[in-house]
Amino acid sequence: MTTKVKGEVWKFGDDIATSLIAPGQFITGDPEVLQQHVLYGADPEFGKKFEPGGIIVAGRNFGCESSREIATQCLKDKGVALIIAKGFGRIFYRNAVAIALPCLMLEDVDEIPDKGVIEADLETGEVFVEGTGKTLKAQPLPEFLIEYIRAGGIIPHLKSQMAES
Repeated sequence: MTTKVKGEVWKFGDDIATSLIAPGQFITGDPEVLQQHVLYGADPEFGKKFEPGGIIVAGRNFGCESSREIATQCLKDKGVALIIAKGFGRIFYRNAVAIALPCLMLEDVDEIPDKGVIEADLETGEVFVEGTGKTLKAQPLPEFLIEYIRAGGIIPHLKSQMAES
């Protein structure tokens, strides 16, 4: 996986809980049902209109509330290329790392327009906002997280490490 991500922005506010990302009534065992209703609690149209490769931009505490692992998995399965937020729920962030769903922390999310296009460099933390000429500075990902992303997650990374030794 590349460490540069470009896509259309879908904006959300603060405190987007895992129950809003993966609403319990749509966790049926059929992944298609959940894919059509991902983020339904925050935007009922998201699951129908989102195109793979898009980027979620949010406020504080994205993925708060519970350890619902399916919240990160359904975002990745939907094709979310990157999540940028002022902050993340601790367990959500850890689950995202495990499956190589990149998350960047950026205080200046208000500078990014909804439905705009941005390009982010995970290694430097630079976020270029098309149409404005602005480059914002997020916290870059540490090298070990970049390695996990390139490998496709923690488990594939560990398997490749074990195969090498």
